[in-house]
Amino acid sequence: MRIPAVFLTGLLLMGLAGALGAARDALADGSPPTELTPVYPENFACGPITSLFGSMTDLDHSRRSEPHVGIDLGNRGDVVIAPADGVIRAIWRVEHGWGDDWNVLLLHAPADLNLPGQAVVYFTEFDHLRRDDIAHLTVGARVRRGDRIGVVRHPGNNAQFRAEVHLEVYEVPANRQDEMTWHTDGGFRYWVNHAARLIDPLSLLAQHQREIVDGHVEIVPYHATGDYRAFRGFIYPLSCPNE
Repeated sequence: MRIPAVFLTGLLLMGLAGALGAARDALADGSPPTELTPVYPENFACGPITSLFGSMTDLDHSRRSEPHVGIDLGNRGDVVIAPADGVIRAIWRVEHGWGDDWNVLLLHAPADLNLPGQAVVYFTEFDHLRRDDIAHLTVGARVRRGDRIGVVRHPGNNAQFRAEVHLEVYEVPANRQDEMTWHTDGGFRYWVNHAARLIDPLSLLAQHQREIVDGHVEIVPYHATGDYRAFRGFIYPLSCPNE
């Protein structure tokens, strides 16, 4: 099946409504997964995506109670990088009950992704980070594509869990991006914007492709010397060393 990439994001949004941070509600309407799969580049050691958007299977192969609202990716020690230019919107601590976690939220304007003419912005949330690894980040600071965000660690710094970074992406109408409220539930702090739409992160990783063949998304690793002035969408949010 071939899908023009320019239409891909809009197609994936059909029926996928959610609120920032309210992961348990995001796919409550039973929307199917987007069935996009990554294709990794040769000669690069990219930490893999270990759990896809909409998956009902957790990393330990157990059955999830709800569809996965983002993607999990990386091996322990992989460097997490900004997938596009943007602004750091929030940095916050989360207590899940298994250890201390920190989250980072980036805001991307359409121009940051070379997707002009859209009245939307994109929020990218990275979860399961460690405070020491993100100490260089400041809310309101500008980041560039490829800038270091953090490091893949065990969630809560608890070795009983597989190391991963969890990534969620939301599309928000630009004129409603500030409709954010913060909530705390049993130590778990999250934020909500009822105008937000949850999307598969792979949909933005696919925007550079003219068309999608059989759901395959070509992963593009970041190059420090690369020219991204015309690059559409996201590069891979982990550094990928040459093999």
